[in-house]
Amino acid sequence: MDIDLQNEKILNELIDELEKKDKEFYNKRSSFWSKNSKYNK
Repeated sequence: MDIDLQNEKILNELIDELEKKDKEFYNKRSSFWSKNSKYNK
């Protein structure tokens, strides 16, 4: 049981990391597009 709990914790941390990176990437990309978009209003 302990091992499972430990693994789950590590997995959750990894997923958190990935989501953060994903958001950062998305934010950078969307700010890039909003700066460079011809259709920017």
